[in-house]
Amino acid sequence: MGGIWQSMDMGAFDMAYKRRYKRTVKNKLNARKVEYDGFTFGSKKEAVRWAELKLEEKAGRITDLQRQVPFELFPAYYKEVPTGEFYKRGEKKGQPKTKKVCIEKAAKYVADFVYTKKGELVVEDTKGCKKGITYNYFVLKRKAMLNIWGIEVHEV
Repeated sequence: MGGIWQSMDMGAFDMAYKRRYKRTVKNKLNARKVEYDGFTFGSKKEAVRWAELKLEEKAGRITDLQRQVPFELFPAYYKEVPTGEFYKRGEKKGQPKTKKVCIEKAAKYVADFVYTKKGELVVEDTKGCKKGITYNYFVLKRKAMLNIWGIEVHEV
């Protein structure tokens, strides 16, 4: 790794990382969740990327660093369904009462990291395994982000 890492004492980083690094359960892609810097990350790679971005933010190269930012791709859909009761008084007397029921949840994409670099919004997703059904879902969401929001998702 170049850039900011060349000026950093890697031994000090390794010691701090190991002290704050705690493994938890495995997931379906054999990535282990990792606790680092007070956060739980989906993989060690994601935790390391967070450390890199925090250093870049400290150095002033990026601003407004956030993690796990949700973007709504498609809204939830609701349908009015009768409750089986009727209004007893008022303008609607005798009409059936209805309630809104969610028939489709909102589809969301949750970005690993979002930050501003040189005045532009950058959305990043950390990927270790670029195969399988979960990666195919990511590709669809990445395309939807570009189509709906006009935001390009950068894979790291």
